[in-house]
Amino acid sequence: MDTVVVVPQKRSEDADLRGSAAETRVLDALVADVRAGRGRSLVLHGESGTGKSRLLDHLEERGGGMRILRVNGVAGETELPFAAVQRLCAPLYGKLGHLPPAYRDALAVVLGLRDGPVPSPVHVGTAVAGLLARVGGAGAMMCLLDDAHLMDRASRTSLAVAARRCGGGTAFVFALPDAARFGELRRFERLTVLGLSAPEAHALLATRLHAPLDPRVRDRMVAEARGNPRALLDAARSIGPTEMAFCTPDEPRLSLSADWERALNTALHGLGASARDLLVLAAAEPFGESVTVLRAAERLGIGRDAVDEIEATGLLALTPHVRFATPLLRTAAYARAAVAQRRRIHAALAGGMPTEEDSPERRAWHRGQAAVTLNEAVATQLQDAAELTDGLAAGATTAALWELAASLTPDRQTRALRLLAGARVRHRTGSLRQALHLLADVHTAPLPALERAQAAILLAQTRYGVHRDTAAVRSLNEAARHAAVSGHRHIRDVSALDALTAQIFAGRLHPPQEAVAGAGMRRESCGPQLPETRALLLQALHTRTRHGYGPAVPLLRRAVDAHLAAGHPSQPYPDTNGNWLLCHAAVDLWDAAAWETITEWTVAAARATGATSVLPAALVHQAFADLHRGRLDVAAARVSEAEAISATIGAVSPGHAVLTLTAWRGDRDRTEALAAACRRDAEARGEGRLLSTVEYAQAVLHNALGDYPRAFELTGTAMALDEPAFRPWLLPERLEAAVRTGHVQEAEAVAERLATCARLTDTDWARGIHLRALALLADDTRADVLYRCSAERLDFAGAELQAARTRLLWGEWLRRNGRTVLARIPLRAAHETFLGAGARAFAERAAGELAAAGFLPESGVSGTRAALTAQEERIARAVAGGATTKEVATALVLSPRTIDAHLRNIFRKLGVSSRRQLRDASVLPPEELRSRVKNTGRRASSPPQRRDGSAPGHTGTA
Repeated sequence: MDTVVVVPQKRSEDADLRGSAAETRVLDALVADVRAGRGRSLVLHGESGTGKSRLLDHLEERGGGMRILRVNGVAGETELPFAAVQRLCAPLYGKLGHLPPAYRDALAVVLGLRDGPVPSPVHVGTAVAGLLARVGGAGAMMCLLDDAHLMDRASRTSLAVAARRCGGGTAFVFALPDAARFGELRRFERLTVLGLSAPEAHALLATRLHAPLDPRVRDRMVAEARGNPRALLDAARSIGPTEMAFCTPDEPRLSLSADWERALNTALHGLGASARDLLVLAAAEPFGESVTVLRAAERLGIGRDAVDEIEATGLLALTPHVRFATPLLRTAAYARAAVAQRRRIHAALAGGMPTEEDSPERRAWHRGQAAVTLNEAVATQLQDAAELTDGLAAGATTAALWELAASLTPDRQTRALRLLAGARVRHRTGSLRQALHLLADVHTAPLPALERAQAAILLAQTRYGVHRDTAAVRSLNEAARHAAVSGHRHIRDVSALDALTAQIFAGRLHPPQEAVAGAGMRRESCGPQLPETRALLLQALHTRTRHGYGPAVPLLRRAVDAHLAAGHPSQPYPDTNGNWLLCHAAVDLWDAAAWETITEWTVAAARATGATSVLPAALVHQAFADLHRGRLDVAAARVSEAEAISATIGAVSPGHAVLTLTAWRGDRDRTEALAAACRRDAEARGEGRLLSTVEYAQAVLHNALGDYPRAFELTGTAMALDEPAFRPWLLPERLEAAVRTGHVQEAEAVAERLATCARLTDTDWARGIHLRALALLADDTRADVLYRCSAERLDFAGAELQAARTRLLWGEWLRRNGRTVLARIPLRAAHETFLGAGARAFAERAAGELAAAGFLPESGVSGTRAALTAQEERIARAVAGGATTKEVATALVLSPRTIDAHLRNIFRKLGVSSRRQLRDASVLPPEELRSRVKNTGRRASSPPQRRDGSAPGHTGTA
C-alpha cells in the first residue's frame, strides 16, 4: 500500500520524545489496533508546545505501509467553511466516482468541483467516511489532524462525524490544546499530553546548551517553562550558549505566541507606572530571587498594591520565587522597556543587593547598565568582576563584563585593552563572530607592542576559525612573521604553532613559497617559553613536515608522553590548534589509548570551562576513536553534536567526519554526494587536507564494494603527500587495493612503510596492520599464521573494524585455497562485527563470501528481518533474548531512550507490538542472545589480554 501524505503539514522542530513514554505506549497500541482491523478515534490535548505534533510524527513513523492523510489547522482559514475537508480530500479526487450520487455531489460542491447548495456538515462527514472506506479498502488508514482548534467549525464537525462512522482499520487522531472547548470532539477517547518532569527538562536543556550556564539561571528557566518542551527550548535559544548567563538581551530573539503577545499588550496598557516598573524589575533580575526584587522595589517606592496588581495579570508571580508565565515573557518585558526605565531598574537592583551577598559580578553588571555616561570607576568595578569570574565556567558572563567595562571607559588605550580581553574570552567560548566584531575596534586603537601583536594573532586565529580558507591562512602566516621579530618569544611560539596548523590544513593547496617562509620562521620557534608539551610538539611537527615520518616519531612520542604525564588538565589549552595537533600526534604514533585519553580530557575540560571553540574538533576526534573501536552509532552522535556546535558558533562544519562515517556504513550514493560537496568546499577554501580525507573515505567505500581499481586510483595523491596522521588510515586502504589490482611493487612499498611504523611505534595497532600486509603478500605457507596474529594484535588494540577486515581477508584467502569449512570461522566473526557496527557494505561482502563457502549467514530476526538496519538487528536479537533496555543500552554504549526509539521502529517493521512477540519471531535461543549482549558490552570496553597481561604475539617478524 502507498502512503498518502497531505501537505502542508506541521512538523515538530525537535524530534525528541523525551518524557512521552506513556503517550507513545497508547499510540503504539492504537497503531496495533488499526493494523488488526479495529477502528479508533483519539483526541490528543495539552498545552501548546508539549509535543503533540511530535507524537503525530511518531504515529506517522509507526504507520509504515498504511495510508496516511495528515492536515493541519490554519488560523487564516477559520472563516472558510470546509477548508480543512478540502485539503484532506484533495489527493482523493479520483475516487469520488465510486461514491453514491448523493455523497459524490455533496463532496463535489465542498471541493469546488460543481455548483450547488452547501451541504450540511453531517452530510459531508458521512460522505468523507464513505470516501475513506473506498480508498482504504481492506488496508489500514490513519487521518492525523493537527491543530484541530484552528480548523473551521464546518470541517471540524464533518471530520468528527467521519471519525464516528468510519469502519474498522481506520483511525482519526485530533490534536489541539483543549478538547473541552469543542463539543463535537467531547465524545472521543482523550489522551492528555503532559509536560516534562524537572529531571527530563534539565536533560533536554543540557542537549541544547553547549556551554555552562549558571545553575540558578538554569533552574529558573526550567521552573518558568513548567514542563513545556517548546517553551524551554525557546528560552534556551533566547539566551543562547554564548550569552551572558544573567544578561537579558536588548531585543527578543524569538517572538511570543499570539496569545501571550495579546496578554502582554493588554497588561502593559492596563498597568500603572509602578506595576510596569515592577514587571521590568523582575525581568532584569536573572535568578528569580524575590527578595532581591522586592528590596529593589522598595528603593523605587513600589508598594504592595503594585505587587498585587502585577500578579493579578497572571503574567508573573513574585513569591516564593519570581516566575514568569512563560520564559519568553521575561525577554519581551525587558526589551519593551525604555532605556531610561531600564537604567532606573538596574540602579535599584545594584543598590538593593545586600553587602554580604557573594555576587560582585552581578552588582557591577547592574551598575554598568545604570551608568548614563563614561565612568571609569564603574568600568574598573566591571573589570575586577570580569577578572574574578574568568576561568569559573562563566566565559560568556566574563566577556559581557569586559565589553560593558570597555563601553564605559574614557581612555582609548584602556578601552582597547578591555575589548581585547573580551575578544579573548569570546574566542575561547566559541563566539567567533562576536570576537571579530570586538577586534575590529581594537585594530584601530593605540596599543603597546605586546598587546598589538596579541591582537593581530587573535584576529588571525578567529578569522581562521570562521572561514578556514586561503585568506585566513595568509593572515596567520602574516601574524607569525610579525611575531617572529617582535621579541616576545611566547607570542612567537604560539603564532608559529597556529601557522603550522593552518599550513597542515591547507596541505596540497598551500602555496609553496608561503610554506618556505613559514618553515624558516618556525626553525627559531622552539623556545622555552611554551609549556613543555607545546615546545616538544612544535619541534616534532617541524621535523615531521621537513624531514619526514621516521625522524619525527621520537619527538612526537616525547610530546604525547609529556602531555599524559601532566595529568588531566583543569582546562583545555587556550590554543585550540594545540589540542588538535596533539591528537594527530597520537594517531601518527598509532597509539589509540593516548589518542582517546587526550580527546576525553579535552572534551571534559572544554565542557567544564565553557571553552566551546575547542569542542567540535575534540568531538570529531572522539568520533574517529569510536570508529576505530567499531562504535559507529556513538561516533555519529558525537559528530552530530560537533555539527550543532559549529553551526551555533559560526565555525566550519565537520562535513569530513559525516562523509567518513557514511563511507564506513557503505552508503554508496550518499558517500559520493557528500564527497563531491566536500571536494567543492575544500577547493573553494583552499583546504587540501580535506581533499585527502575525501579520497580516504571514498577508498574505504570502494574497497568495501570490491571496486579495487577505483580505491587504488583514489589513494595515489594522498599517499605521495604522506600528511601527518594519515598513515593509519591510508596505508591499509592503499595496500589492499594494490594487492587486489596486481600492483605488487606498490604493495611492497606500502608494506615497507608499515614495517617502519610498526618498528618505530611498537604498538599493537601498527603491528597488526603490518602483519596483515605480510599476509596479503605472503605465500600459502605463511599467510594463515600471519592473518591469525594480525587479528589477535588488532583485537588487543581495540581496533574492531580493522580486526574484522583482517578476518574477512583471512576467510577469503582460506576459501580460495580450498579450505572452505575453516573459512567460515573468520568470515562469520567478521560478518557479525560488521553487522553490529553498521558497516553494511563490508557486511554484505562477508555475507557473499560465506554464501560462497556454503553457509547462509543470519541477517537478524526472521520474517522481514532484511528490512532492519544492522543496529536494529542487533537490538532485536538482544531483546528477543530477554535483555532489558538498560542492558542493551549499556552493551551498545547508547542511551535507553535511543534503544526504545529503535525498538519502536523494529516493532513497526516486523509487525509485532510486544517484546514477547519479538521473542517468538527470533531465530536464536534466549540464552545465547543474552550472553551475546553481555559479551558485546565487555568486548567494547576492554580488549582481550593473556593471563600474564601481555599482548597476543606472533611467530613471524614485523
